[in-house]
Amino acid sequence: MKKMNVKKILSIFLMLLSGSVLAELSPSDYYEDAVKRLNNKDAKGAIIQLKNAIKQSPNMLSAHVLLGKAYLQNGEAGNAQNELEKANELGADGSITFIDLAKAYLMQAKYHALIKNVTDNELSGKIQSDVLVYRGTAYLELGQLRLAKEAISKALSVDSTNGRAISVRALMLLRDGKFKRAEKAIVEGLKLDDKSADVWNVKASISHSMGQLEQALVEYGQVLAIEEKHLDARLARIGIYLDLVKDSLARQDVDYLRNEYKYEPRSAYLESIIFKRELKPAEALVALKESADMLRSMEPKIINDSRTLNMLAGLVFFDVKDFEQAKTYLEPLIKKYPNQLGARKILASIFFEEKKYQKSIDTLTPTLVESSQDLAATSLLSAAYLRNGQAELGTRLLEKILHNTAEKSPLRVNLAIGYNELGQQNKALAELQSIYKESPTQRVGTMLALMHHQRGEAKKALIIADELVEKEPDNLGLLHLLGTIQASLGQFDKAKSQFTKMAKIEGGKTASELNLGKLELAQGQNEKARTRYAALLNAEPSNVDVLNEMARLEDIAGNNEQRARWLEKIRSLRLKDWRVRLALANLYAEQKSYTASLEAVLEAKKIAPKNLLILQTVAANYLALGKRDDAKYTYGQMRSIALDASDTDALYNIARQQANMGRLQDAVETLSIALEYKPNNVQIQTRLAELWLRTNKHELAKNLIDNMRTARPKGSEGHRLLGDLLVNQGKASQSIKHYKKALILAKTSDNALALSLALSGLDKESQAIGILEKAKRAKYADGRVSVALTELYMKQGHFKKAANELEGLLKQSPNDPFILNNLANVYDLLNDKRALGLAKKAYSIAPTSADINDTYGWQLTKAGQFEKALPYLREAHNRNSSNLDVRFHIAKTLAELKRNKEALNELKELLRDNQGFVSKDEALMLEKELLKR
Repeated sequence: MKKMNVKKILSIFLMLLSGSVLAELSPSDYYEDAVKRLNNKDAKGAIIQLKNAIKQSPNMLSAHVLLGKAYLQNGEAGNAQNELEKANELGADGSITFIDLAKAYLMQAKYHALIKNVTDNELSGKIQSDVLVYRGTAYLELGQLRLAKEAISKALSVDSTNGRAISVRALMLLRDGKFKRAEKAIVEGLKLDDKSADVWNVKASISHSMGQLEQALVEYGQVLAIEEKHLDARLARIGIYLDLVKDSLARQDVDYLRNEYKYEPRSAYLESIIFKRELKPAEALVALKESADMLRSMEPKIINDSRTLNMLAGLVFFDVKDFEQAKTYLEPLIKKYPNQLGARKILASIFFEEKKYQKSIDTLTPTLVESSQDLAATSLLSAAYLRNGQAELGTRLLEKILHNTAEKSPLRVNLAIGYNELGQQNKALAELQSIYKESPTQRVGTMLALMHHQRGEAKKALIIADELVEKEPDNLGLLHLLGTIQASLGQFDKAKSQFTKMAKIEGGKTASELNLGKLELAQGQNEKARTRYAALLNAEPSNVDVLNEMARLEDIAGNNEQRARWLEKIRSLRLKDWRVRLALANLYAEQKSYTASLEAVLEAKKIAPKNLLILQTVAANYLALGKRDDAKYTYGQMRSIALDASDTDALYNIARQQANMGRLQDAVETLSIALEYKPNNVQIQTRLAELWLRTNKHELAKNLIDNMRTARPKGSEGHRLLGDLLVNQGKASQSIKHYKKALILAKTSDNALALSLALSGLDKESQAIGILEKAKRAKYADGRVSVALTELYMKQGHFKKAANELEGLLKQSPNDPFILNNLANVYDLLNDKRALGLAKKAYSIAPTSADINDTYGWQLTKAGQFEKALPYLREAHNRNSSNLDVRFHIAKTLAELKRNKEALNELKELLRDNQGFVSKDEALMLEKELLKR
């Protein structure tokens, strides 16, 4: 008998398995397998399975969260960041994602991103303290010591046992040169947390800075024993090895970094040093170029946060005349090192060329106070003043300089411009005439002719233009000037002659045709102009001037589609034109193409970051696309700009958006400013008082409420707010009379709800219910009253009444997911089998709601569909980790699936802090039962 080939049979079996059983795996199956792999420290395997899950279900929140954690464990910070940011976009609970996201940012030196995206606003306890440590670290790396100290102090006030917080404080002392105090602090930090790689890294850094290199090597080794992929510790250790000429050990660490961190420019640079020591210049050059290429691919902010990389990158891009990149590095360089005059002059010159005159002024002024003898810088500053409309400063500076320099002509021209800007046209004209008489250059003559033309002295301008053209008959600019002046005098034939001459000069054909087209427009011959421009485009399809003219013609004709086509073409050619991008964004938004609109307007924002119209369009697009965090940040920017305009309506709307997004302090500041402009606006007063109460600023709220009651004694708002204040101060019993007074003055849902809630808080549910039932009978109640009634009925155990109330709301809003969800929960309490169907429908409408995911998942568990339930329950936990009942639901479902170890782990975390929650007794019973198995 022929012997069977076991390997062959096995391979066939696996092939068949991959084509049948594996093909049937669901996203939840892949996810649960990834959980098991991570528990077994198989990060790479988990990554593969989570990618499979996401491939089938791109918006599976729990998979994105876990994939981010898996990437982080595998040292892939960039990928971890992407997944965790995606999870946050999908609605993940920050207490689950923020710590890992902060680690990913720090590993990439993305300090600004960390500060922007990882906040402690809605966190508490240990997680809040840890987040504050990461924020403090980011501030420290950016050199913002005050903010760093504030963050670390707050972290320790939240959790005084946070060893990492103390280690960052030690690092601050180290960088301030206070070595002994730093040593004392880090010893304290290690007592609290000797298992933290970051705490040990600070200890090693202190030893390193004090020249204790051998001790530092031991301590860096301790860091790497805890966390093998700790980048900063390994880089520092390489530095010590090189200092101690332990090149072979340095080579081992460099090889490790080059393998684990393939796109780290510092490791490539260090390798180039080692190659040089190994007498391999060719290899050293390759490594150095690779480092340069990596720098080019890095975000500018990351380079700006490193002095060495900043200086290197700034100079490199300046040398190759890539001014845009040069700015990216010169700006932060000057901010950190304000006395570098050479860098200031270069940057100011770039801004001047870009017509960003205020930036040019801001760049030069501080240094020039200390270096007034630098003629070139001072001259540049005066020119920037003049272009920026600050002619008085410019002329004063020029008059001062002219007393101290022999070369006066260039400065006198600027002085003439200054006089003209100040409205002193006679002085400006006299100055130019004097200069032109002494030295009749083309530049001065052109300026003189233009000034005469602007003063309505076209004939005088014509004389000078004729003189200039006679001297330089082939000067395209002068022919343009002469033709323009002639056209303004109605001498169209003569103007046409000048423009036609331009076509015969090298490089003048296009300018000639453009001017002839404009001449036709001036004579009302629009179609002739269109034909001419079309011919130009046929020959030069990328000519921006012609494209602008075509877009202008389509705008006049009202043809938006064609106009968008021309604008898109201009956009692709004019990288610094914000107007064309804003125009396109508005056109696309009208067509509900929000992604295209956002792309265009974000480009505009980069060019003009303080333009309110641009920012409003940015925020609107973010909201349309569901990107709330980005909208929050944008509204904050808008507020600062709205201040200058004293626009209270804009400020109120901005504050409303900020409050809706949870940025209460920002909303308070915005409304406070709005109130300064309109101190008696009840709408602003009411909203501001409510926010002060929510942020526990009782004294400020009381003063405002008292003013409102005095100014409007018959207004209900002041009485209701006073009741709110008393409730916030723990004086609920005293609030009732004020709520009743408010309800007497105005029968509104707000007033009825406020009174009812206060009564409920005093355990007077029957009275609270009576108030709301009366409001419903009186027909002034809105949907919020029914929702409040439902909660009161539930509290009293009147589940049937609660169901009736919700059923009434459902008739009005049959597709409201939250009404469906609440009714499902009530039906569950009534043992009504309709609960599962309603929960499913609620989920189909609002699949990103944590509560709805929990309700649906729990109903599936109760129906015995455990495998199907688990992904919904995990989604609920990832979106709201503070709901401990959700975690119990997960543990219970895992137990039903006989995954007892995982269920016990969930229960251990759940019961660790001995917090109260609805299902706590059931959780304790389940734990006891599982421990027996």
